[in-house]
Amino acid sequence: MMPVMAKRSGTGAWDHWLRHALAGKCKSLIPFAGFLRDVRSRTREYSSTLDRGDWALEEGLLQVEWLKHHRAVEGATVLEVGSGWEPIIPLLFVAAGAKRVYLTDQRRLATPGSARWAIQTMVRHRAEITERLQISGADFNRAVSGDPMASGLDAYFDGLGLRYLAPCDCRHLDLPDGSVDIVTSRAVLEHIPADVIAAILRELHRILGPGGLACHFIDPSDHWEHVDKSISKINFLQHSDFVHGLIHSPNNYQNRLRHPEYVRMMKDAGFAVVREEREVDAASLMALNASLKLASRFEQFVPEDLATTNTYLLVRK
Repeated sequence: MMPVMAKRSGTGAWDHWLRHALAGKCKSLIPFAGFLRDVRSRTREYSSTLDRGDWALEEGLLQVEWLKHHRAVEGATVLEVGSGWEPIIPLLFVAAGAKRVYLTDQRRLATPGSARWAIQTMVRHRAEITERLQISGADFNRAVSGDPMASGLDAYFDGLGLRYLAPCDCRHLDLPDGSVDIVTSRAVLEHIPADVIAAILRELHRILGPGGLACHFIDPSDHWEHVDKSISKINFLQHSDFVHGLIHSPNNYQNRLRHPEYVRMMKDAGFAVVREEREVDAASLMALNASLKLASRFEQFVPEDLATTNTYLLVRK
């Protein structure tokens, strides 16, 4: 199939989106912005949105199901790359019988309040979780036992076999060779520069035991579209790397890698692809044919690669 030709974009959506992007950029330039966010997160009661937690739960369940087709999760040692605020996926692995789960982040994000929110999400979906993971009520109860607000986060995690590695650089993990059975990530890799991803994948290959599995769910869409529906899910493909870096906030960095690039990086790191799926967005395909002018970097790709807005990969060492 021939690569898509570049088209011109309208100015209305551009102006509307640009205001949002520049506002985010300005916020990122505030001195001590990261420190202020940390202080705010630890002095205010944590709150989230139901749809965010529910979507994380759905994708976490799907990851466990994919993995269970190829190996048992019971008794496994699991590492999650980029656990974020709410440890929903680690709790799902606890419910599925994992022996040890490592949570990792560049900075410490999880709090007792965010852990409690994750528990509440699990409890709301008790019936679905027990059915899809094929676990007993006792297994489920163990995963949601404890109160992080009462015991403190580290004691709560310890009681479940969770270990929180944060702050942490996943290029250099303090774990022995071959000490992990399963690696997982969700909506993380798209926020990491390509050279750093390559180094992380090499490190994950090192810590995985022979035949170890890694399951990565990636969102290569323009994340600004999540909050601004006036733009397409691939709106950011029209900008050169210079312009993209100039107007986008480093607090929401996106590498803009496309589906085949992630597949190639997995293989380059020594992984064999076990399962590969993607979602191609029909509206994005229409935008490519109608008005979206591509930056030269993306003209080499066929339309389906450009319009892929979800990438699902299961790889084996």
